[in-house]
Amino acid sequence: MKSFFRKLLPSANNIVKDSLNLIFEDKKQNISKEEITGSALGVKKIYKLSNDPIRVDDSDFNYNIDNIIDKIVRAKEVDGYIARVLANFREKAIKTGFYFESEKKENINKLKNHLENILINSGSSLESFIQECFNNYSSFGNLWIHKAIDPVNEKIYQLTVMPSKGWRPDKCYGTKVVQWKFEACEIEKTYTIKNVFHLYYEKETHHVFGVPVIYTALDDAGLLRELENSNYQDYLNSLEKKTIFYVGDNNNRAKQVELDSLVSYLNSFSPNDDLVFGGHIRAETMSQEYNQSGLEVVNAAKQRVLSSLRSSGTSVGEMGAGRQDADTLGGQDDVVVEDLQSSLENQLNLTIIRQLCFDLFGEVTAENQVKLRFNPTFTTQERKEKHDIFKFLSNGITVQELRNKLGEDENVDEKKLYGNLFAKEGMTQQGASNKTNPSNQHGSKGNSKPSVKN
Repeated sequence: MKSFFRKLLPSANNIVKDSLNLIFEDKKQNISKEEITGSALGVKKIYKLSNDPIRVDDSDFNYNIDNIIDKIVRAKEVDGYIARVLANFREKAIKTGFYFESEKKENINKLKNHLENILINSGSSLESFIQECFNNYSSFGNLWIHKAIDPVNEKIYQLTVMPSKGWRPDKCYGTKVVQWKFEACEIEKTYTIKNVFHLYYEKETHHVFGVPVIYTALDDAGLLRELENSNYQDYLNSLEKKTIFYVGDNNNRAKQVELDSLVSYLNSFSPNDDLVFGGHIRAETMSQEYNQSGLEVVNAAKQRVLSSLRSSGTSVGEMGAGRQDADTLGGQDDVVVEDLQSSLENQLNLTIIRQLCFDLFGEVTAENQVKLRFNPTFTTQERKEKHDIFKFLSNGITVQELRNKLGEDENVDEKKLYGNLFAKEGMTQQGASNKTNPSNQHGSKGNSKPSVKN
C-alpha cells in the first residue's frame, strides 16, 4: 500500500484539511480511511522516520507531557482560581449544547444514530462523550481517542477517551507522530494513527504536544499561593503578643536558681491566670505590627494570575462589580470558551466525524459530509440576536430574514405575535387615558373643571 504521506505537500502545523482533493486526483491509489483522517499526518518528503521527534528545544511539549499534567492536576486540587475557571469553561461550553449540520439533511440522522450506537457499544453516550472530550481538551490541551476497528468490515465500532497521561512519541516524521507508546500501571502498549486520534490545542509547529489553556497561569498561581500564605502568617503573628521577663538589673544580677524558679512558676499557670511577682522582676509585652503593604503585592499577583487565565475576578466569585461590569468582565471567559469550542469541533470533524462519514457514505464530499457544531454561549447568542433585531428595526433586513437568523420558522400567523395580541390593545387604552388625563413632563392630570354640555 502506498503511503498517503507521499501525496502531501509539506505542512507541519495543522491537520491537513485538503487531503481529500489529493485522493480524488489519483483514484488508483489504495489509501485507507485511517491515513486520511489521522490527526498526525506528517511530512515524509522532508523528514525521515525517527523514534524521537525533531527538537529545537528541551521543552516538555516535545517529549514528556506528564510533568505538565501533574502540575495541572495538583493545581486543580489546591488552587481555587484554576479549578473555578476550568469549571466555568466546561459549564459555558457544554450547557449550550451542540448539533450536526449537512447539506443533505438525511445524512445528519444517519451519522448521529450511527455515532450514538458506537458510543452505547463503548459504554457511553453522545453527551457524555462530548463532555469528556471537552474536559480533557480544556484541562490538558491534548486529547487521545482510541478507535476499535471491526476486522471484518473495517469500520469503527467503539470509541474511548483515553487518559491524557502516559503518552510518548514512538515514531515520528519531524514533529508529526505516526506511532505512540502508551504506559500506564506498568503496562506498555503501542498505538498508530490507525487506532488512535490525537487532538491538541494551540500546538506549536516545533512541538509534539498541545499547550493547555491554563499553562501560563501555573507558575503565577503557585507564586500567589506562597504570597497569600506568607501574608496570612504575618497577620497571625501580629495577633500574638509575647511577654519578656527581666530578672535583676545591672547592679543585682539574677542567679540561675532564680531564673529556673521563675520558669517553673510560669509553667504552672494557664494563659488566663493572673501572675503576681515580688522582688526585682519586670515584665514587658511586645507584639509585631502587621504590614498591610503585603496586600498590594498579593493583589498584583492575583491580577497576574487572572490575566494568565484570561478571566476576571467576577468569574471566580469575587464581589464588588455591578451587573453591567460583571457582564462585561464575564465576557472574557466567552472568548476563551468559543476558541476552545471552535478548535475542538474542527479537529473532531477532521478525524472522527470524517471517518464515520467514510464508513457510512463511502466517500466524503462537500455535499454529503456532516459536521459537529457547538452552540454559542448564552452571552454571545444574546448579543447576536439583539443585533439582528436592531437591523430589523433599522429597516436593514426583512421579518423573514430576522426569523431565519433567530432560528424560527418564516411562516407564522402574525395575528398571534405579541404586538398584535397585546401591544395594540395596550396602546389603545393608553391613548384613551391620555385624552382624559393628558400627560406632560409633570405627569398626568385630570380635568380640573367638569365638562359642560350645552
